[in-house]
Amino acid sequence: MKALQRNIALRWKFSIAIGLFMIVIMTIGASLILHYQKRILVEMLQDKGKSLSLFLSETINEPLHRRNLQGINDTARNALKDKEVAYILITDDSNRIINDRDRALNIPADTLKGWGIDTSDKGSLLNLLLRRDELIHIASPVTVKINPASGAGPLKIGTVHVGLFSGKLTAFIKRAKRSLVLITILVIISLSVMVFFLLNFFT
Repeated sequence: MKALQRNIALRWKFSIAIGLFMIVIMTIGASLILHYQKRILVEMLQDKGKSLSLFLSETINEPLHRRNLQGINDTARNALKDKEVAYILITDDSNRIINDRDRALNIPADTLKGWGIDTSDKGSLLNLLLRRDELIHIASPVTVKINPASGAGPLKIGTVHVGLFSGKLTAFIKRAKRSLVLITILVIISLSVMVFFLLNFFT
């Protein structure tokens, strides 16, 4: 009787050990998968931001050089039609925002208030936005060729600042975490039960 009890206890201990081992392996695997997926999504958003900022820098170089504020504002407003774009800020060579704030932001007023951002203060608006981890920030210089015949390089006259919402990324990561946790639990339970019955069958 004691031998039988000891045998059963050993089986349970072995099953628990296998379960713990699978928890470690599945946790490491899930963490690596999440890290890889997050990196891919971040790179996709960054690529989108870079493409948009480069396109805008080429589009507004002439309006910015001529101080055509209407052209600058219209370009920024059109870019904001993409709902993943949080802001488009155009700064001059002194890093001063020159486009209108109502044509520069896609961020709800309540969100800005919660972040402690006063949009009427253009002097601090960009710096405050750059501190937000909820956004992905990309910048591209705006340049013009003053005198191509002289062989001089392009002159920087400003910068395009693009901010993208990372909310979809956060939501995706949360869903992925829940799914991976559920799968991990099911796999551990299934393997533990299978190991226990196999031990009973072969011993």
